Amino acid sequence: MKNISLAYIVLIAAAALLGGLLIGWAVGYDAGWERSKSEPVQSGTMDPSITNFQQCADAGNPIMESYPRQCRTPDGRNFVEEIPVPTKPSASGTDCLPAGCSGVVCADADEAANIVTTCEYRQEYACYKLTKCERQASGQCGWTKTAGFNACLSNPPALQ
Repeated sequence: MKNISLAYIVLIAAAALLGGLLIGWAVGYDAGWERSKSEPVQSGTMDPSITNFQQCADAGNPIMESYPRQCRTPDGRNFVEEIPVPTKPSASGTDCLPAGCSGVVCADADEAANIVTTCEYRQEYACYKLTKCERQASGQCGWTKTAGFNACLSNPPALQ
């Protein structure tokens, strides 16, 4: 009798294990776990001509209402709208000014008077007379690099 009950228990355990595996496979298949790697997760095919937010939006793809806005292609790529950095005109009428004790920091005109640096003078500081402190393409104030400025930095004049 003892052998029959042990065989019965093993049979029930095996049936339960097989049933669990079958149910797990069915749930997993339904959830998409059985997809092949070549099958795209999203519907649609990749359009290689879409490389930025504006192209994505112009193609009629959905735009997410976020800041910055985002556009998603049917193949799952996501493009974020680039927001330009606003430049504010300064109260003095000049965007950027040399600042600091030695005058080699290029800063927003409204902030230049508040910039504190150490007071020292180095040979290369004379080269800054050959360039302009102005707003750069990045929207930040900076020194515009010129050929004369770069040449001067390579071989600055001697201190007098």
